Order: sequence, then C-alpha cells, then structure tokens
Amino acid sequence: MFESLALAVCLQPNNSLRQLWTLYKLEECYCKISYIRLRNTAKTCFNPTFPLNLPPQNQEFNPMITLQDWQANKDKWLDRDLALMTSDAGWKKRGQKNGINIWQQPFADDKNDLFRWRLPQVAADFREVHNVFANQMIDYHQYWTAEYTGGFLVEEIDENTRIYYQQFNPNVPFISKRDLLYLQCSRVIDESTIQTSFRSMVLDKMPVPKGFERIDWWGGHLFQANDDGTSQLVLIDRENQGGRFPAFMMNQTMPKFLIHQFESIVAFFAKGGTRGHEKLSDSQNTARTLRQSLLTV
Repeated sequence: MFESLALAVCLQPNNSLRQLWTLYKLEECYCKISYIRLRNTAKTCFNPTFPLNLPPQNQEFNPMITLQDWQANKDKWLDRDLALMTSDAGWKKRGQKNGINIWQQPFADDKNDLFRWRLPQVAADFREVHNVFANQMIDYHQYWTAEYTGGFLVEEIDENTRIYYQQFNPNVPFISKRDLLYLQCSRVIDESTIQTSFRSMVLDKMPVPKGFERIDWWGGHLFQANDDGTSQLVLIDRENQGGRFPAFMMNQTMPKFLIHQFESIVAFFAKGGTRGHEKLSDSQNTARTLRQSLLTV
C-alpha cells in the first residue's frame, strides 16, 4: 500500500497526497470486492475445505517471454511494433507539451496501457541515436532515467539480437528497487529508418535478486532520418512495475513521466550525446557484482 503511494508521488510530484490516496483507496476497494466475489463463486463450485489457489489481487496475466518464444514469434512481433509506431489506428491522445503528443492504447492482455510519443527533431544522425539506445544504453541511461543505477550485456544472440540487464533505485521510502531483464532486436527498414524492439524475458541464469521487483516491459524505438541531418525518434512503452503498484495509477502517471523523459533525451543529444557526457563508471554500476558472479559460474 505504502509502496504504491510513494511511487506515484515519485512519478507525478504535482499530484497532492490526498488525490493519490483517494485514487489508491478506490482501486483497493474495487480489487477487494472483485477478489471476494471470485472466492465466493469458487466456493460454490468446489469443496470449501479444499484450499483455493486463487491469484493475488494485483497479479497481471502477461508472462514474460522466453528466448524460444522470441525465436518463434520474432517476425510477427517486429511487424506489430512497426505498425504501432507508424499507424494512428487505436491510439488516443493523452497529453502534449512543446508540440510533442503522448498517445495511449489499451490491450486486453494487460491492465497497463501502451504509450507512444514522437520526437520530431533530435540533434544527431539517426544512426548515432540508434547506436546509443541499442549499444550504449547501459553506459548513458542515467541521463534520461534518473533511477537507473547500472546494468550489463548478458548475452549476444546474433549481430542484431542481445539480452540486457538493468537495475533501478527510486530512492523513495517504502519502494523496492526494480530490475529489468530484456531481449533487444534491431532491423533496418530502409536506408533512412532503423527499428529496435524490446521484450522482458525470463532466463534461468538471471533470477530476480533479493530486494528487487522485476519490471515487465514491452518497448520499441523507430529511428528516422531528417533532411537536415537530425533525426526523428518514435517510442512505444508499456510497463508493469511489479510489486503492489496498481496498473490504473501507472496509466495515470505515465504521461508526465514520459514528458520528462523525452525532454531529457532531447537535451542529451543537444549537448553532444556521448561526446558531451561521461559514461556510468564501473564503480557506480550497482549491477557489477551480479555481472562478476555470472562470469565466475
């Protein structure tokens, strides 16, 4: 309960505590009523003395993928992400700042909605921007996501497909640290466009460390050239933060969080990109101990 409220304050500081508390309590009551109804229905169908293995109230039914899932569905998922980043079908405008629109779209398999936004002018060539997000994210992610504390390359599947691991610390009371294990795949669409897609995954050698909640993430980036040498960047993002953070609150806070994030991305490249910023040092990388333990196995 306290974790949900604290994380909401962190993501959307302009909301008052009273507003967030009211929203949380409404959702909590709804979950409890739904849960009680489900139990009562189950009790009429089964022996009441038999233990009922019902899911936790906040569980989302959106399992993370395996490498085998990706290999079987790769082309279909890449095509779907590309369509979502290039078509307006199904999207609803949720917010705007400085001409940048935030779009939102729900899906039946998860209460956490998908969001999309387009940056019309990033001060770097589209190949340079792609290189940062696809190959140097673990070195520079802290410049647009302040909670990021470290990560590493887990495995290279082929020249276009990799598995990465990242850690995040909100530094807010009552909030657990988060981590993220994801598969990343890039492909060239044409001479001026590159696509990258991301899916959270499970891997036997990468269990969730003690004290962390694992994020379930579906994301995509589209890097496109502008005639003046700058580039456009389209992003899609859906996150299940895990723990006790309810989906309805995530959907409410995401637009303001994304606006802050795209402003930071634009500023990063406007100030020289990797040439104007220091890498996250190895001593600062909180995931370095986990990385070393994998190397010694």
